[in-house]
Amino acid sequence: MFYAILRDLVLPLSSLTIAVVSVVIAVGALRSQRKHNQNSILPIVQIDVADHNPGYSHLPRHGKNFYIKITNKGTGPAIIDQAELLPSKKKHPIHLLYNEKFLNEGGMSPLTYTSELENMVLLPGEYFFLIKAEDPSESQLNIIRKVLMGETLHLYYFDVYNREFETSYSLDLFGKHFLSAENTTAPLP
Repeated sequence: MFYAILRDLVLPLSSLTIAVVSVVIAVGALRSQRKHNQNSILPIVQIDVADHNPGYSHLPRHGKNFYIKITNKGTGPAIIDQAELLPSKKKHPIHLLYNEKFLNEGGMSPLTYTSELENMVLLPGEYFFLIKAEDPSESQLNIIRKVLMGETLHLYYFDVYNREFETSYSLDLFGKHFLSAENTTAPLP
């Protein structure tokens, strides 16, 4: 009788229990593997800003240079959704600069920019210049600085798993040139 109960009840229940435990372990391993896969191709977008001017910069003197550069420092591709300047709510720094009509002042040096950002794919290690001015005059640099200071650049992007990310950079650093000109006796940081 004992062997009949063991054969008819205990063995099937233990087999069912082992199967359920195996399924739970497999689901946990699958989730862990998916999380690992997502993290192994994670894009990390960095916003770099340069305002190198021999009169203000402590950096090597290679002429005047201004740019806002977007770099993917991650291990996976970043799909750029959009950029936005706040509080002006402009979609690109060039829109603010065109409003100032600075391009017609004093023969502006070539200004290059990337206009089509939506669905742009940025592979790991790649970069592009959102806006760049090479060797602009001091008056042109001051116009660019005045227009962009006080703004914050927000960049929205997602990865291949369609997870959304945002990175931002305050452009307040452009105001340092005007503060240092007003307070010439104050030590600079």
